[in-house]
Amino acid sequence: MVSTSLLPYDYRIIRCPSTGDEELQTNTPSPIHDFSEVKAFRARPQLHALFERAAALPCWHGRVHFGAFLSGAARIHCATYRDELVRAFSDRGLVVGGDMEGVGLLASSDETESRWIMVKAISDFADADRDGVIRETRPRACYNSTLFVLSALLGEELPRAQPR
Repeated sequence: MVSTSLLPYDYRIIRCPSTGDEELQTNTPSPIHDFSEVKAFRARPQLHALFERAAALPCWHGRVHFGAFLSGAARIHCATYRDELVRAFSDRGLVVGGDMEGVGLLASSDETESRWIMVKAISDFADADRDGVIRETRPRACYNSTLFVLSALLGEELPRAQPR
């Protein structure tokens, strides 16, 4: 997955479901999470173009997806919450993944000019099986994303660069 933008989902407003801002009472519906003020931080266009070219190489064709990454501090172990987040941002383009590191990247970046892009491989699906799946799949995910970045930087297919 290659980021076109990062969406820091922790920057949200949480409101009571009542008409005002009264404290949440017992037996009332769950709080409303308002993501309307979350700003999309765009990846550097030149880097995006570099990775688009790499994604067109025969060994990567059809295996790389471009779109927004949801980024925040939560270690999500709930498919329902993951799906809620994706729906909340569906009006801002395709969400291809999520992570915890992107918000740290944004904290150290200049807001006026993006100089970054994120490349990640899927190692879990932010569901109840997250921890077990990560132990099993992270080495392969790291291997594949590293080979993809190297292919992009070199502008060519690498020997033994066939994704596993």
